[in-house]
Amino acid sequence: MRDAIIANIVLFGSFLALMATGFPVAFCLAGIGVVGLFFYLGWGGTLGLVHLSIIDTTNFWVLYTIPLFIFLGCLMEKSGLAEDIYRGLRLWTQSLPGGLAVATVLLGTLVGCISGESSASVVTEGIICLPPMEKYKYDKNLTMGCILGAAGLDIIIPPSVLMIVYVITAEVSIGRMWAGGYLPGLLLGGLYIAYIIVRCLLNPALGPVIPPEERVGWKEKLASLKYLIPPVFLIFAILGSVFGGILAPSESAALGCSITLVWGVVSRRLKWRGLLDSCYTTLRLTTMIMWIIITAKVFKTLYFFSGAGHLGDYIAAISMSKWTGIIVVQAILLFLGFFLDPFVIIMLIMPIVKPLIDTFGLNPIWFGELFMINMILSLVTPPVGLNIFYFKSVTPEGTTMQDLYASAIPFAILTLIGLVLVIIFPQIVLWLPNLIYGK
Repeated sequence: MRDAIIANIVLFGSFLALMATGFPVAFCLAGIGVVGLFFYLGWGGTLGLVHLSIIDTTNFWVLYTIPLFIFLGCLMEKSGLAEDIYRGLRLWTQSLPGGLAVATVLLGTLVGCISGESSASVVTEGIICLPPMEKYKYDKNLTMGCILGAAGLDIIIPPSVLMIVYVITAEVSIGRMWAGGYLPGLLLGGLYIAYIIVRCLLNPALGPVIPPEERVGWKEKLASLKYLIPPVFLIFAILGSVFGGILAPSESAALGCSITLVWGVVSRRLKWRGLLDSCYTTLRLTTMIMWIIITAKVFKTLYFFSGAGHLGDYIAAISMSKWTGIIVVQAILLFLGFFLDPFVIIMLIMPIVKPLIDTFGLNPIWFGELFMINMILSLVTPPVGLNIFYFKSVTPEGTTMQDLYASAIPFAILTLIGLVLVIIFPQIVLWLPNLIYGK
């Protein structure tokens, strides 16, 4: 065990040291992996293994869904679909305390049911939701916090790109994994909404109710339902086709892109420039994710060659209760979330965690949803907090990183509460997959 601990310290210490220099994550993983494997396999074996990692990754059909769902999220913004959804939701929440913030969380929930990439969503929701809340003088922290919280729901509400990567590493059903994310996602969204309403009831200045003279009647509310028809249709087309066994996830993602593209052209709101921007953003994000997966595979191979991979077996062999093991793993995930990208964490931590899942007899779907909730936290916690950096690009001038981190704290606490509830009540995750696919 001593050798495994030393190997883990050397490998992860080297990785964090390289990260501190500012090198991209993929370069750090590749550098350590290639140099380390050279001592075991020589240059020929190392380069051959890198080649195999690239081929295996690009040939894995489940990964085809990643660029498609990212592209779908980009098209939603450029075609005005997300803006239409928010416009309709605002009318139905206008009389609630903090109604615009509530509509923002609902927007994040609906967008999460269509798009699968949180970083694209936080920018989209920032562009759409910030101006109205600034107009009605909403509290700055509440405004930014609800957007950051809402965007994080993309990770756990299907279809989720991160879930696809988890499915690969944990070797579980993508249909069950997606089905298991619905209730935890709705639970988190409900906690966010309840928090907003209670805080604004106690202090109306935080989220002023829209003045009566600016509210619309039932006729306008019912007319606004037309804005919700396209997203609801998209949700049923994408997820209904998967759960119904009609289409594979990659095919349903392609269907969603096609529907959104046709909608943007027919409504004349998707311009040529918007389409090009969507393609560029999709290429950039997909390339980043794919290189992280490829280089993490190389790093993982070194991890096992060095003997560091035995650490998971040693931990599993230690006499500890099931609940102690769960708490220890959650603490490790929370800690890693402070420093690493979720895609890196999932590729690096699963070799250690998988023996624990098997030893304690944990349901891998349930554990996967716990992992997703932890990754929601990682997107808004310092010093990395990737969604904070993405969101900063669309915030008003003068907004500091400290402001953004402070605004995220209440929603991070609510996410932790959601995590505890899902740990205590596993059926929040397991009920829907068991209903759809059987036990």
